[in-house]
Amino acid sequence: MKKIVGLTGVSGIGTDLIIRFLRLSGYYVIEANNIAHKCLYISEIKNCMIDEVIVDNKVNRKLLGNVCFENADEMSVWNVMKERFYNILDKDIELISAKTDKDIIFLNCSAMFETGINSKCNKIVWINNPLQDFMQNLSEKGYSMPAIQGIFKRIIPERFNFKNKAHYTINVDNDILISSKVIMRTIIKDVLKENVNEG
Repeated sequence: MKKIVGLTGVSGIGTDLIIRFLRLSGYYVIEANNIAHKCLYISEIKNCMIDEVIVDNKVNRKLLGNVCFENADEMSVWNVMKERFYNILDKDIELISAKTDKDIIFLNCSAMFETGINSKCNKIVWINNPLQDFMQNLSEKGYSMPAIQGIFKRIIPERFNFKNKAHYTINVDNDILISSKVIMRTIIKDVLKENVNEG
């Protein structure tokens, strides 16, 4: 049985580098964000009264993010798609489990605890990014300033409340290419040791 290790925290440049390191090391990383985008049905977006995010008969992700984060409306979108999300996630885990020889599958989700996705994970790693990197990352991804302000005022304080529920923490700093990899290798060894003990 594969172990699912969740990656969460305040999204930023550190998360991307850690995911790249894991993939280069041969691990599969499931992106919750990518699954969520597959679950967005135009009819349901209209029902959420945010049809201004539909452009050329498609859901524009950046506009959706801006509307949700500005208006504290992201959970209403989650509630209409969560059943489909879990179905796709379960299938992805099953498919990856069948084709990888690794004992761990990683699951990246910034809203891990808010959505309850943490229930799918055996262990959770909190990735602590510098807030200035986080803000720059959001700006580069095209989020509006009101959306970024909404994230800083509401989502970040809420998310930090969940930090103590994680099993491990990686503090991203200037030495990320060295220290974060070392910590992640230690986490992997720890999880694998549990596999042996359980066996």
